[in-house]
Amino acid sequence: MNAAKLIAKLRTARVAMVFTFMFFSPIARGRLGETLDECQARYGELLRIESSFREDYPQYCFRKGDIEIRVRLLNGKSGQEIFFVAEGGNISQSQISEILTANSQGASWNDVPIESTDSYPPIWKKLRSDGLAKACYSPPTLMLETFEFQKAWNAKGTGF
Repeated sequence: MNAAKLIAKLRTARVAMVFTFMFFSPIARGRLGETLDECQARYGELLRIESSFREDYPQYCFRKGDIEIRVRLLNGKSGQEIFFVAEGGNISQSQISEILTANSQGASWNDVPIESTDSYPPIWKKLRSDGLAKACYSPPTLMLETFEFQKAWNAKGTGF
């Protein structure tokens, strides 16, 4: 086999590897609904567990780059994920877009009106088109949660 054909085959293999990585890596799949082990594989080492707000809903804290991620579980799967810049400041629009895309699970995110009854009204709120999750942005925090998690959170006397 001559050098030109070998280089062409190597380029084809490289493109195939990049394509496979893009479509089958964890970043291409949704995050909500993952187990704690899957969250650790995605975000890295678990930094700490905090339960100061509600002991029955501990936050599993991770850091990926400059973003801190706090995950709460429902029935062993991520039901709420909170993202913010660890050293202060706001999450960039490109980071928000990446997080929403990774959590779309094939659906789209659509703007919904802000309700006047919200305790801490966000700048914007989005509903996933499959009706299973919402995203709220109140600088500096982006929060994603499933409606199943929200229902459990609001139920009195229940925990995980």
